[in-house]
Amino acid sequence: MSRKPTYEELEARIKELERSSDDSCKENEEKYRLIFQNAPLGFLHFNQDGVITACNDMFVKIIGSSKKALIGLNMLHLRDEKFVHAVREALNNRQGYYEGDYRSVTAEKVTPIRVHFSPYRFRDNDVCGGVGIVEDFTERKKTEQVLLESEEKYRSLFENAPVGIFRTDSKGGVALCNTAMARILGFEAVEDALAYYSNLGEQLYANPERRREFIRQLKENGFVKNFEYEAKLPGGDNKWLNMDARIMASKKDGAFLIEGFATDITERKQADQALQKSEARFRELSEMLPETVFETDANIRLTFVNRQAYKMFGYTEEDFKNGLNGLEMMIPEDRPKAIENISAKFTGKSIGVNEYTAIHKDGSTFPVLFHTSPIFANGQPAGLRGVIVDMTERRRIERRLQKTQKIESIGTLAGGIAHDFNNLLFPILGMSELLLEDLPKDSSEWQCVREIFKASKRGSELVKQILAFSRKAEPKKQPSVLQQVLKEAVKLSRSTIPADVAITSDIMPDCGVVMADPTQMHQVVMNLITNAYHAVQNQGGAIFVSLRECQLEKEDLTDKNLPPGRFALMSIADNGVGVDPEIMDRIFEPYFTTKSTGKGTGLGLAVVHGIIKDHRGEIKIRSNPGRGTVVDVFLPLMKKSKEQAQAAPGVHIPSGHERIMLVDDEEPVVNTVGKMLSRLGYEVCSFTNSLEALEYFRSNSSGIDLLMTDMTMPHMTGDALIKEVSAISPDTPTVICTGFNEKIDEKIAKQIGIKGYLLKPVLRKDLAEMLRSVLDSKE
Repeated sequence: MSRKPTYEELEARIKELERSSDDSCKENEEKYRLIFQNAPLGFLHFNQDGVITACNDMFVKIIGSSKKALIGLNMLHLRDEKFVHAVREALNNRQGYYEGDYRSVTAEKVTPIRVHFSPYRFRDNDVCGGVGIVEDFTERKKTEQVLLESEEKYRSLFENAPVGIFRTDSKGGVALCNTAMARILGFEAVEDALAYYSNLGEQLYANPERRREFIRQLKENGFVKNFEYEAKLPGGDNKWLNMDARIMASKKDGAFLIEGFATDITERKQADQALQKSEARFRELSEMLPETVFETDANIRLTFVNRQAYKMFGYTEEDFKNGLNGLEMMIPEDRPKAIENISAKFTGKSIGVNEYTAIHKDGSTFPVLFHTSPIFANGQPAGLRGVIVDMTERRRIERRLQKTQKIESIGTLAGGIAHDFNNLLFPILGMSELLLEDLPKDSSEWQCVREIFKASKRGSELVKQILAFSRKAEPKKQPSVLQQVLKEAVKLSRSTIPADVAITSDIMPDCGVVMADPTQMHQVVMNLITNAYHAVQNQGGAIFVSLRECQLEKEDLTDKNLPPGRFALMSIADNGVGVDPEIMDRIFEPYFTTKSTGKGTGLGLAVVHGIIKDHRGEIKIRSNPGRGTVVDVFLPLMKKSKEQAQAAPGVHIPSGHERIMLVDDEEPVVNTVGKMLSRLGYEVCSFTNSLEALEYFRSNSSGIDLLMTDMTMPHMTGDALIKEVSAISPDTPTVICTGFNEKIDEKIAKQIGIKGYLLKPVLRKDLAEMLRSVLDSKE
């Protein structure tokens, strides 16, 4: 059994506990004081009357007053009702809370504070006061204000942004969008857009595959930039949108949130499409052009050419892709000039079209024209664009034109020569014809005069050939025999072609009659014989001329418009160099020739071909290179007899007794024609001055039965004289007899009322028949 403590032991234990309790209280008090004084929050004590009995330094700092002023302050007497209410709550044994801008009555300071009031109780739980914990949230309020302002600012930006802003999810739902996005999608209100769309892939994307591609790129990269797609709007219209987006957050169901920006690029797309169409149109047009179209950069390196460039310069598409400089495609001598012209273009000078010599890939050169214009970017030269014209064909045409002009000049000269030469021949031909009538045929004089007559007649035919060649005499087709044409051509050729070239002939004596111009037929044969000579001249070969009849069927004729039947066949053959098969199709082209410069104009076969076609005939060429050529000319035979060809000398010559006024400025011509007319029985009144003739006619018009006049005369031309005479006496018939004049021919003469047309020199028979025909038609 334990012993009970003595009184002394108990007293000692009590004193020990009292000392321990005092030490613990002092320790707790010290801890509380330290917390109270050093807390980052304001602390205050108040009694049951609401009077502050204690406070720490932080409270003093927050209120902005002094501890002396605050201790003893009755908070229930403050004007801030919310604050007073919070204090009363604590005094009523409840928790009190205050938050607001507190205006200090002791320091006139306004401080945003938050205060938590708690009741302070005795051991008997009676409230004897309270404790207040005060927090200064000035900085926090500033931060909140900044956040609020920032939020407002960004909300304003969100709502008023010119681009569409959106938040959606990967399943196609729409969380939010701004006004711009709603309007892009065809809605005025955001709410309407959010209510309409529930599955973007089906509702918005014209091509759902683009939506799947969009999601795929997001999953792969976490973002997309410049993603373009065509959107279908509720109204039926479509728009093109450009989108930048990123994954914002993932959701529990595996989907993820997407936020981004969208812009309407419909106008840009339309502009791009229009540009593409324009570029396609430009490219199509450039490919259709027969010239080279090109563009270069500032260093004149080609950046674009059409396909004609490949053909013109011989380069391939790959060559151009590898890079070609435009300057390297012209001869070195032209490059300094080209550089100078390019610099002038870049400075805005107008220098027109430039001509250079270009280089083909194979090294050959050809003339070209450059039409260029400069390209500028940001005000700086960026290159050239233009067209290159191959001048090869133009130069060839210019050479043709020069030849044509030369031939025209020859023709003009031929016309002048023909007029004068015919005036010279006329007296010789006319007088020799009259002498042949006067002289005995068995006399040596008759033989001499006959040679003069034949030579002058041949000279007349030669003038006709010159005029026909220069196109200054119209062909006159008549029933003709070709035997004499060929014999004369062979005879003339033997006198002009060297003797080392043999010329033989086989001419069918009774070949039929053709409707032809004898002069043009002579021209055809002489051209073909000349060509044959050129083929054999370097080797001393042979030329063979033949004439026969043949039958051509429909299948034999190249021109299917020609009827089959009997034809006269003239053939000119040689054993010369022959014709290359590659050029056989071109030999009838005007100006085409294989001869060297000065050896031919390239007109011979073209003229022959034209004459034969005009006579409804055909020409065929057979050739074996190295062995020779045969040219066959087919002319349709007339069904009439050979006697219907040109009448032979000795036919009856009609005469007359009428009075004829003869006017010509050449006295030998007047004398010759006067004698011929007198021999025919006519009374002749002659003049060498057209003005004197007109004066005479005015006084003696009734005594003149016919006026025969030259065309080219001083003072007054023949047609002018006829006009004056017809005005005086409309019934007086008129005849023009001219050496040659471009202003008049048989057709024009008829159009202006002239009854007869004769070309000097004229045979007495032809003169007699013309006069008799005109005078008889008057009667």
